Amino acid sequence: MAETIRTPVFTRYEVIEKIGSGSMGAVYKARDVRLDRYVALKVLPPGLRDHPESLERFKREARVLARMKHPGVASVYDADVESDFPYMVMELVEGENLEQILQARGPLPVDEVIRLGIEVAEGLEHIHCHRIVHRDIKTANIVLGPEGRAVITDFGIAFVASLPRLSHGMLGTPEYMSPEQADGRPMDGRADLYSVGVVLYECLTGCVPFERTGESLTALTDLLRRILTETPPPLRTLRPDVPVWLAEVVERCLAKDPNDRFARAAELAAALQPPPVIEAPTGQAASPLPAAWQPESTAGPTPSTILISHAESVEAVRFSPDGRRLATACKDRAIRIWEVKRGRLVHLLKGPSALSVSFRPGGVYLAAGCVDGVVRVWEVERERVVHAIQAHTGYVLSVAYSPSGDLLASGAMDGAVHLWNARTGRLVRTLGQHTGYVLSVSFSPDGTKLASGSADGAVRLWDAASGRLLRRLEGHAGYVPAVAFSPDGTRLASGGVDGAVRLWDVASGRLLHKLQGHSDWVMSVAFSPDGARLASAGRDQSVRLWDARRGRPLDRLKGHTGAVMSVAFSPDGTRLASGSTDHTVRLWRLGRPPFRFRRWFQGLVALSVL
Repeated sequence: MAETIRTPVFTRYEVIEKIGSGSMGAVYKARDVRLDRYVALKVLPPGLRDHPESLERFKREARVLARMKHPGVASVYDADVESDFPYMVMELVEGENLEQILQARGPLPVDEVIRLGIEVAEGLEHIHCHRIVHRDIKTANIVLGPEGRAVITDFGIAFVASLPRLSHGMLGTPEYMSPEQADGRPMDGRADLYSVGVVLYECLTGCVPFERTGESLTALTDLLRRILTETPPPLRTLRPDVPVWLAEVVERCLAKDPNDRFARAAELAAALQPPPVIEAPTGQAASPLPAAWQPESTAGPTPSTILISHAESVEAVRFSPDGRRLATACKDRAIRIWEVKRGRLVHLLKGPSALSVSFRPGGVYLAAGCVDGVVRVWEVERERVVHAIQAHTGYVLSVAYSPSGDLLASGAMDGAVHLWNARTGRLVRTLGQHTGYVLSVSFSPDGTKLASGSADGAVRLWDAASGRLLRRLEGHAGYVPAVAFSPDGTRLASGGVDGAVRLWDVASGRLLHKLQGHSDWVMSVAFSPDGARLASAGRDQSVRLWDARRGRPLDRLKGHTGAVMSVAFSPDGTRLASGSTDHTVRLWRLGRPPFRFRRWFQGLVALSVL
């Protein structure tokens, strides 16, 4: 690349016009002369010539970004360095950005802000699953494409943030910076969620929470001080028609402490869904917070059903090995243990929020993968932690005990799969490194194999004893939130972002069936104890039952009003539990039909999560 007075000149890209600029470089509309297509060309600050290791890291992270495929994220096509100038080539999203729209229209309707917020959060979830922090979420970097969908653009800072601090100083746009970013502290994806909170606040009120009073250094330092120490003006004071629940969501995004914000962008997307309307039967008031099952119609959910909403989403459900207890992990920093027969809450395990749980064989101990990177092992009856394993540097997204109870597997946002001695809590081995978050782990019934699903779109099969990679199963278009072995160990089910459930032959790695029915991400899969049925949970608010042997649909269980995050069969196969972002857990009664096409569910009950 050569720099002229007016525009940069590239070998492969014909620069047409400058479409944006900032402290991190300029963005140009350009034409790829090889492929004859228009692109957005971001030219970043110079300074890599004397840093070969950083240059290699720059290119490596470019490859990670190039693998991201999501309708809410602008694609990255290429990245390279010419004459010491790093640059990247991105999808050119035609349309106005939110900054331009706000300047023209002023504050936006509440419903439109909610929709845009959900779309931005879903795009960020995909970005974060690839272990990338955007670091510059703002209205100018959110473009409304031709169909009106919000698309996140400009990964310049996400790149440069991985390089040594050369001459680019503070990274980010000050008005949208999180406190930790403004203070120069280590940051993760929750910093992006703070920035989303600023965007939502601005879309609703027409102004950011903290305005800069001028261009001087004094004005900048004063702005950063306010971000670090002051509380923004209450949103409903500036716009009273904003619903209380929405104002609370924005307030949580803008929390000073990252631990007080949403742990994941997916949680923010779920929280932006308007809360369900809770209706009581005619002539009755909804029970305040009963610690028991709420019976429902045996014909399925009806408008008169009483569902007690919880303040947070339900992330995981698991039956104890004897089927008498049910563990539910919610985002309110507690795990609840229920007596299934009576619906009675028997234990409350308080600690950092858990995203996954697994009973050790015998049911005495329960492992929980937590948002602080720790795997906690609880002695359930005594409600005490016997091991707090400093397992990962990111949220622990999945845990699983081996059938013998000797090993405990954990997968996390840091891309690692660890095997721990279940009795001592000591690390046994690490099973390689994925190139994205590890979202799911599962042992084979004989304990010899471990399956892991990752944000890189692959399912990996490992030899549990040696840590050797046995097989890599390719097919999912995006990340894989769910894996589960069949009871006989011959098949493996995986659920993906593409809404499909895939059934694999474990011995050969051959794809047996692709089960299509969900219209959104598949978050959880589970085989029935006899291996005949497979349950899948989707973000489309449904639970689906499949003929696991023939690969055919059997039923769709409706009733949840939010994404279904987890499903689990009882050990005798007569019940199915499902947990959702609608803040409820449902327990479905499953029959034993003499004919394959008969509907299995005979009714359901809703678990009131206190």
